[in-house]
Amino acid sequence: WASINPATGEVTGTPLNDDVGTTSNISIELSDANQTVTLPNLLLSVINTNDAPTLTGTPPELAFVDTPYSFILMAEDVDIGDTLFFTDNLPSWATLDVSDARMPIITGTPTLTDLTTTAILVTANDMNTAPTEFLFDLEVAEGTFVNLTWDNPTSFADGSPLDDSQLHGFEISYTHNEGAIVVDTVITGAGGSTTYTTPLLALGTYSFTVKVFDADMNLSADSNFLNAGLKN
Repeated sequence: WASINPATGEVTGTPLNDDVGTTSNISIELSDANQTVTLPNLLLSVINTNDAPTLTGTPPELAFVDTPYSFILMAEDVDIGDTLFFTDNLPSWATLDVSDARMPIITGTPTLTDLTTTAILVTANDMNTAPTEFLFDLEVAEGTFVNLTWDNPTSFADGSPLDDSQLHGFEISYTHNEGAIVVDTVITGAGGSTTYTTPLLALGTYSFTVKVFDADMNLSADSNFLNAGLKN
């Protein structure tokens, strides 16, 4: 990690955590056309400075009633020998398992009585710096699966004819309560398909549309829109 400027003799560099410790028997030579002078038996010590731990992860958008929930965080502390301690404010139906401190996992199964949104705070502390915080909203919702059936479009997006024998998969697009568009792409192989079961969806109003594609991923025109209200 260190180098010397041959013109000035300046030693520079930036050590990392892996470089903590002492390097001995370092020598530096200075020479001109007539003589060489050596500085022997030099020691170079790298002293550790503590780094705060990190917590990262992307939680599921929702926790569904009567469905197991799981969210794995990634915890890291580059300081060798540090032990991490965790805190949380999870609702009673959820627990934080820190038996693997590198991958603490939140699990649990909410019920109908847990329908709410909770601001979650998980912290990791190496007891040498201020705790590292990870914040996210944990929303419990009712959900259901949707079984879709459709007639395949008969033309490509450019208007050219599309035969069922050319089909290789489909693309389902849907919106929830006029929100962002979600796209699920399914490769079926030769012949395509006319049915699909969605992932577990929160209750509400959805609009679905289907495009099919051939083996080269050339998309068809849109199918007709299907509007659905998901209720208990």
